[in-house]
Amino acid sequence: MNVIHRGRVLTTEESEELCKPFTAKEVETTLFSIPSNKSPGPDGFTSGFYRAAWSIIKNDVTAAVLDFFDSGKILKQINATNITIVPKVSCPNGVSDYRPIACCNVIYKVISKLLTQRINEVLSMLVSSNQTAFVKGRSIMTNLLICQDLVRNYHRSRGPARCLMKIDLQKAYDLVDWGFVNAMLRGLNFPDRFINWLMLCVSTTRFSVLINGHPKGYFQGQRRLRQDDIMLFCKADEESTGLMMQKFEEFARVSGLEVNRMKSQVFFSGVREGQKVALIQKLGFAEGQLPVRYLGLPLISKKLSPGACQPIIDKIHQRIGSWATKFLSYAAWDDVCVPRKEGGLGVKQLLHWNKAALGKLVWNICQHQESLWVKWAQVVLLRGEHFWKVKIPTDCAWTWRQVLKLRPLLKNIIWMQVGDGRQVSLFYDWWAGELRFCELISKDEIAVWGHDLTVSEWWDGLDWTIPDSFVRRHPMLVQIIRCQKLSQQVDKAGAFSRDIDSSFGWYCGVD
Repeated sequence: MNVIHRGRVLTTEESEELCKPFTAKEVETTLFSIPSNKSPGPDGFTSGFYRAAWSIIKNDVTAAVLDFFDSGKILKQINATNITIVPKVSCPNGVSDYRPIACCNVIYKVISKLLTQRINEVLSMLVSSNQTAFVKGRSIMTNLLICQDLVRNYHRSRGPARCLMKIDLQKAYDLVDWGFVNAMLRGLNFPDRFINWLMLCVSTTRFSVLINGHPKGYFQGQRRLRQDDIMLFCKADEESTGLMMQKFEEFARVSGLEVNRMKSQVFFSGVREGQKVALIQKLGFAEGQLPVRYLGLPLISKKLSPGACQPIIDKIHQRIGSWATKFLSYAAWDDVCVPRKEGGLGVKQLLHWNKAALGKLVWNICQHQESLWVKWAQVVLLRGEHFWKVKIPTDCAWTWRQVLKLRPLLKNIIWMQVGDGRQVSLFYDWWAGELRFCELISKDEIAVWGHDLTVSEWWDGLDWTIPDSFVRRHPMLVQIIRCQKLSQQVDKAGAFSRDIDSSFGWYCGVD
C-alpha cells in the first residue's frame, strides 16, 4: 500500500461524491442507454422489453435498483448469468477456439452501469497515462501508435541493441485475486460502501452454461477480470531484461496473475546471435518474428504493405460474405454509405472515417491533451518543432506521415479561442485573424525567441510586454499584436480573456 500512496489517491471529497444517493432519473436514463438488441439474461427479458413496458414497471424496477444501493445486498437471481460460447475461428477444434460471452439480467446491467458511471468520474485521475483501455477520454489506439513507432526498423541488424517482450497472461480472467482488488481499492481511498457495492457485483455472480440454447449447471463465479497482453520494451542486456521481469513477477505474485511463458515472445533488434541465445534461455520465451498482432492489428517494422494487412482484409471479406448470403442484396457502395434516414445502410465511408480518425490525433495535439501519445509526439516526433510548420520526415511511421499530410485540409477548418493564451503559440497558431507570424518570420529567428513561445508570455494581464528588439525588427507585426485587446468574452475572432482557458473548435459544414 505504500507504493500506491506515492501516486494519486482519492480525496475525502471525491470519496464522498462516489457514494452520493442515486436517483430514479439516473436509473431510467441508464436503462434506456442499453441497446434493445442485446442478448437477454437468465430471466429472458431484453432491455427492449423494459423500455416498451416502462410506464407499467417503472416504479418496481427503480425500487429494485435503488434497494441494492440502500441495503448493500443483491438477490442471487439478479446476479445470475448465462454463458454462451462463440467460435473465434471458422473451424474450432478445442475450448481455446471459443470466446465466452456473459449474458446478464437487465437489472444487474443497470446497477453495474451506474457504478461504472461513478467510477469513470475519478478513474482518469487514478490510472497513469500509459493505461488507455477502459478509461473515459482515452483511446487504446494511442498505445498501438506508440508501439508501432517503437518497433519501426526492428528488422535491422545494426543500431542499438533493443528487445520487446510480449507477455501473455495465463488465463488472466481466472487468476486475479479478489483480495488484491479489494486491497487496491482501499489503498486508493475508495469508501467502504462503494467497495462493498463493487465486490458484491463481481464476487457473487453465479453462472449457467448455455448448451444448444438451454442453461446447464449453476455454479459460483470465482475470479474473472480480463487483462490484455503486455508489451515491455527495454535494452537487450541481461541487467535490463532481468530487472524488468523481476518487477513484473513481483506484481504477479501479489495480484494473482501468472506469465504464460509458452505463449510469451521476445523480439530483438541489433542483437548478436550469442546474446540472443543467452537472453532467450534466461527469459524462457520463444523468439518471435514481426509482424505480430497487438490489439488486433499487425505491428510491423518496415513499410506498411498489403500483405501485412491481409489477415484483416480476409476477415472483413469473410464477414461481408456471410452477410451477403443472409441479408444483403448487392448495391452501389455509395448507396450503402447513405445515412439510414435517407434510405441507405449507414455504413461508414472508410476513406472519410480514416481522415476523421487522423483528424482526432491532430485535435489532441492542438489541445495539448494529457495523453501519452501527445507527449510522445511532442518529444520524439516533433522534437521542438511546431506541428503546423514541421516538414514531413523522409523516414517516419506511416501513421505520422498521414497525420502531417492532413494539415492542409484541417488548417482551414480549425478556429481558436485564445482565452488566457497559455496554450496558444505566438508564432504558429491563428490567433490574430487569418495571419500566422511563422509565415513572415524566418525559422532561425523563431528559434531565437523559442518555438514554444505562447501568447500569454508577452501579455502581463494589462498590456503587451513585447521585447524592444522585436519591436524594432517587426514594427508592422507589433501593430497587429497591439490591436488585439484583452476581453472578458471569447469568440471566433480570437478575443482574449484572463479567466477562460485557450481552446480550439471546428468550422462545421466545410467540404
